[in-house]
Amino acid sequence: MTTAGAASALRPEPGETCAKCGVALANAVYCFACEAIQPEAARAGTFEIFGLRPAYRIDFAQVEELYGRLSLALHPDFFATAEPAVKSAAERLSAALNEGYRVLRSDVERSAYLLKRLAGTVQLDTKRLPDGFLQEMFLLQEEIDELDEAQDGSRRRELSAQLEARRRDVLAERERLFEEALTGAGADRLQAIQNSMNQESYLIRLLDRLPA
Repeated sequence: MTTAGAASALRPEPGETCAKCGVALANAVYCFACEAIQPEAARAGTFEIFGLRPAYRIDFAQVEELYGRLSLALHPDFFATAEPAVKSAAERLSAALNEGYRVLRSDVERSAYLLKRLAGTVQLDTKRLPDGFLQEMFLLQEEIDELDEAQDGSRRRELSAQLEARRRDVLAERERLFEEALTGAGADRLQAIQNSMNQESYLIRLLDRLPA
């Protein structure tokens, strides 16, 4: 599941230029003008690789475009005769590109990655849930167990729609919390984001047992 509608542009920080040719960069790791891997590429995070400022809400079409361009530019065939250091850098960057693409295209993975960046050394409770939420999930689990035996397709579809609506509400709240955290990541706000991720994990488990 991907969040569309860009809150950040497909470019590095304004004014960043290629260390080799001086042309403005579209990302922090590779210059398409002179085909040079940037000296600090190994230190770039997922958002920087894709020319994005850290954000929960991203334009995935832009990520797709740059992923395709960088995948081609970093293809092993282009570095077969390169110096060992350059070849090694290309291989590392290609692996980071693929991993970053996997993270950004998933709401769950993107949330976890961004929260980890914002939290730094702050310790968050990865099991905390709102009062009554866990009991509610247990009751729903029992109902789904009974529906499995009764094969009640109508009720299963109804529950699926309700749980999906709950998940959408959780994601909408998470987006708001991330926007606030990116302007000042207080521990309480970060924990609230973690709480929403904890809730979503339970909702996903139940949805996996129900029809789409």
